[in-house]
Amino acid sequence: MLVVLRLGHILFTRELDMELWRSYREVLMRFLEKGNKGVVVTGGGEIARGQIKKARLLNLDWSLCDEIGIMCSRIHALLLYGYMKERAIVEFTGDLQRIVNKVCENRLVITGGMFPGQSTDAVAALIAERAEADLVIKALDVEGVYDKDPKKYAEAKLLKKISAKKLWEMISTEELLAGEYKLLDPIALKILERSQIPIIFIDGRDVKNLEKTFQGEDVGTRVIYT
Repeated sequence: MLVVLRLGHILFTRELDMELWRSYREVLMRFLEKGNKGVVVTGGGEIARGQIKKARLLNLDWSLCDEIGIMCSRIHALLLYGYMKERAIVEFTGDLQRIVNKVCENRLVITGGMFPGQSTDAVAALIAERAEADLVIKALDVEGVYDKDPKKYAEAKLLKKISAKKLWEMISTEELLAGEYKLLDPIALKILERSQIPIIFIDGRDVKNLEKTFQGEDVGTRVIYT
């Protein structure tokens, strides 16, 4: 089984959550020990957003803001690699095939952003497409996809399944600014849809959800293609 995991601000917070890091390491190690293959694409998280905010106050253009975000995502990739280096490989390149060529059993390939104007969601989707991944998982700070923003509306309902069309309608109105891809970059959705690669959104605050997803249990929200 080959899985591409998109990890962002859940793990890469301003203050290190050592217990959460240990839990992620243990779950990812068990996944690899079963002969599975994995790629982790790290986002810039809170740190990137903070630095991009400073950059905008200094009147830096958006392409430079994108580069700042990419650098932050790569710092996070290095942190994760260093914590798992006996079972991990880190690769920073714009060459998708080079990343895919490093995918192998018992090793986790870790990478971050690639190019300005491209989200790490899109990077994860492109890697998944090129590697013919079985599944993409995106870790959120909520239980999955809701019919409305659960942080604003208490009555918001969790959707166990959502069509790609409905998800597109929900996310295509969001601004695509550096560091601000909230649920999923619309470009990433289109890439996954054209290759029919499943994507599941999970609550990444509890690493048990990741392990359950690896085991095929019904967790979070699954996108359905027609």
